[in-house]
Amino acid sequence: MKPFAKVEVVEGPHPKTKAEKNKEAKAAEKPLLSNMADGWDDPDEPLPEADCCPVCLDDLGNPGQSLFYSGTIGAIMGEPSDGKSVVCDAAMIAEARVGGLSWYIDPEDTRKAFKSRLKAFGCTKEEAERIRYCHQPGPVEMDALLWELKEVAKEKPTFVVFDGLAVLMAQDNLKENENTDVVKFFLLRLRPFMTEGSAVVVTDHVTKDARSRGLWGRGAGAKKGEYNGACYMLKSKTKFGPKQAGSVELIIAKDRPGGIGVMGQRAFEMSVTPMDPMEGSAQRTCICFRDIRAVGERPTTFRPTSIMQAILAHLGHEPKGSNQSAILGAVPGRTQTKTYALELLIREGAISVEHVGQRKIYHLPSAAATWDPNAAPAETENQTK
Repeated sequence: MKPFAKVEVVEGPHPKTKAEKNKEAKAAEKPLLSNMADGWDDPDEPLPEADCCPVCLDDLGNPGQSLFYSGTIGAIMGEPSDGKSVVCDAAMIAEARVGGLSWYIDPEDTRKAFKSRLKAFGCTKEEAERIRYCHQPGPVEMDALLWELKEVAKEKPTFVVFDGLAVLMAQDNLKENENTDVVKFFLLRLRPFMTEGSAVVVTDHVTKDARSRGLWGRGAGAKKGEYNGACYMLKSKTKFGPKQAGSVELIIAKDRPGGIGVMGQRAFEMSVTPMDPMEGSAQRTCICFRDIRAVGERPTTFRPTSIMQAILAHLGHEPKGSNQSAILGAVPGRTQTKTYALELLIREGAISVEHVGQRKIYHLPSAAATWDPNAAPAETENQTK
């Protein structure tokens, strides 16, 4: 039997590792808490402008207004077949034409189908050199993508598309209805690309009930807070396909930087028109984006008119009035959308508020009997349809 090895006891603190020394050095360079008075007199930065994916062309055909912001996470939301992937495809082609590099993370389709779409939309071989494709990545492949981004790639992507949030989260055993899981996915899978300066865009589905969905995708409410760029809800005007012309509007669901517009504003219109291929070209579909934020046009604010009418109907059966909890409990839909609808009704004079101690009781004035949410003077369009 071999004797135990002699263990030498070293008194004093344990010697620091190289990683610990590097961490201390970085902390010394950049304090954890900064003094807000430092640099107070420096010139303020201008309002951020969208600088990624210039899809709108000017009169001379030069790149114009862009859809997204570098270094942010945005979204394209809509019903199935509304054109979420088409918007992303067109955005990648536009980014390639100005020298940007796009990564397309595709958990649902195939490389062959993606290549066919790019060709049909007029992407050239030279432009395709600026687009990278990843087919149905699992957790291991997603980890490898982050390694590629941080350690291998000689050129960082300027635009990254994750085309299918629900599938990507499911592959990580995460649930899109759980706030904690949503935050975890954004933190581990999306933010690393954002911190490298990429404009990150996620496609997301919406709830089936058009009356209660508002301008947001389905799932946990934490998604709204995690998006810090430009988010759009697609509103189909005319369904389109390979042999059918149509169009869809991009309505602003969120624009935290504020350089494009306000929530509910109709920002862009994408028209899709089938065409006869020209000689030597595989293009058979023309995609055109139009900036519909007309000068002097009043923004079309999101109006949940069906929920507003349901609130009025509820109060119509409550002669003594009703409190907010009772109203929100009696009307179907998301709590945030119902609260917003109630605020609009109060602001426009359709509901009066009585203060009883610290409570608020909401009443239906007699004048509200003829009030129509669709005919309100400030906003007239129901974006939830």
